[in-house]
Amino acid sequence: MDKKKILGQKIRNFRLRANKSQLDLELEIGMSTGSMSRIENGQVNPTKETLLRIILLLNLAPADSANLFNVDISSEINKVINFTTLLDLEDIDLLTDSIVKKINIIFNTDPISLWLWDSERASLVLRTLKIPNNVRIFAENIIGFKLEQLVISSSDPRFESNDYLRSIIEERIIENRDLYLLAKPFLSKEVCSMLQVWLKFHLAINLPLIFNGKKLGVLGVVWNGDYISTNEKTLLQSYADQIAIVIYHARVFIELKQKYTKLKIKYGEPN
Repeated sequence: MDKKKILGQKIRNFRLRANKSQLDLELEIGMSTGSMSRIENGQVNPTKETLLRIILLLNLAPADSANLFNVDISSEINKVINFTTLLDLEDIDLLTDSIVKKINIIFNTDPISLWLWDSERASLVLRTLKIPNNVRIFAENIIGFKLEQLVISSSDPRFESNDYLRSIIEERIIENRDLYLLAKPFLSKEVCSMLQVWLKFHLAINLPLIFNGKKLGVLGVVWNGDYISTNEKTLLQSYADQIAIVIYHARVFIELKQKYTKLKIKYGEPN
């Protein structure tokens, strides 16, 4: 497939995700009728000015914009993630909060959740959740406690089909279009249906965080639209892999410091 057709398909996917018609874009950009059809079918190449207008009108995230211009930003993502290694490795909350904020900036997606795997309890523990405040208040009033207190236990049959748990147990990316598969049994199907409209929920991607053979957690992303390209999914996986490395090293650091503290208490300060 030639470059014009590939670019045209990308534009079409982003346009459909934004729920805009070809005519909508033509009118907003000031193009003649049929122009978007020719671009999306790979018959003509849009100018850089037209591409920039499309990016603005479709409210594309930085990762989406880079995708249209065929810019590889994976190295930049690694730089962003590597910044977290400069933070205090003892403060997992600071690390996870920083990670979630950076994902939101790069992919322009919300809500985002980061769950950590507790191997002793065989459970996922919610560590960080970025969600609109009004939705947070509503959900917490229903369940009766803070969302950050959520725990998904693999030994509890109520969570058997929860997609966060399935992602870490099966060690694979799981996509879904039903909020209930993420929120059950904390929220009812009826409440989830209402929240799905409220959040404009179309697609969720759950990525297992695994490094050095160890289960570390799950990154949950509610995607901005109902379509995710292979390239975008690969980019998210790259991000998840880097997050797993950060969490792994943070845990190793904490464990080593705890062992050192115990030895110091037992034998005193080293000479």
